[in-house]
Amino acid sequence: MFRLWGGHSLLNALSKEIENVIVMQVVPNMTSSLPIVNEYLSALGEFDSSLEANTVSLEGFIIAKIFHQGLLQVKGDITKESIIDGIESLNGIDIGLGLDIYFNKSEHQAIHKLWLTKLNSGLFEDFNWKMMPDENMKGKKHE
Repeated sequence: MFRLWGGHSLLNALSKEIENVIVMQVVPNMTSSLPIVNEYLSALGEFDSSLEANTVSLEGFIIAKIFHQGLLQVKGDITKESIIDGIESLNGIDIGLGLDIYFNKSEHQAIHKLWLTKLNSGLFEDFNWKMMPDENMKGKKHE
């Protein structure tokens, strides 16, 4: 297993005719209907419409959104410790990913989910196992 820092890097490294490549990502697919993806695409377009959306910058956007929520929790002066306390106080907040984010003094992993996508003919699409051709299932219907 290897990481290429974003699905777009993998896409650039492979032939455009490649089929059925499953990619595990730490962020949703760009075509997802999740609010965070729509917000990211809108913000990117407002910042510079010539920039191409990709999973690396989406990941940065998500991290910045979590950091911002932590800053909103700061009471009093902003210091290194008050920022840490603010982030560690995030408890059950959904920033548009459709899942709750939790932090505390011992838990610093914001997201415990991976998104699967399938690369076909140069395009990523949301993946589910029913999409895969199954040589053992010829003539049978997937359940």
